[in-house]
Amino acid sequence: MEQKLKMCCDMARALEFMHSLNPPLMHRDFKSHNCLVVSKKPTDPVMVKLSDFGLTVAGTFSVGREVDNCLWLAIEVMRGLEYTTKVDIYSLGITMWELLTAKDPFSEYGITFLSTLEGQIVD
Repeated sequence: MEQKLKMCCDMARALEFMHSLNPPLMHRDFKSHNCLVVSKKPTDPVMVKLSDFGLTVAGTFSVGREVDNCLWLAIEVMRGLEYTTKVDIYSLGITMWELLTAKDPFSEYGITFLSTLEGQIVD
């Protein structure tokens, strides 16, 4: 559990850094698959490094959806509304939940088609 909490802190610090820049950077594709777990030596504790900045934008607000996978997306992105860096924080929360529970997001719905699942999430 201690290692998982450290990993959560590493992810949060990465977003804190991006969001504190002027102008702030929105990752917009934050998910567990874009969090790399690394260690300098086998005896060192692991740390999390953020990757895949292909959809990152600078600014306070944004509109538009670039990601089809709804599991980590905030509702305002799915609805096509204007959004802020807070969408990254939503994705961080889903990723932390995933790490701490060792479950896939929204697996309790038992839905395999993401388009159907997205409707359930938005509702």
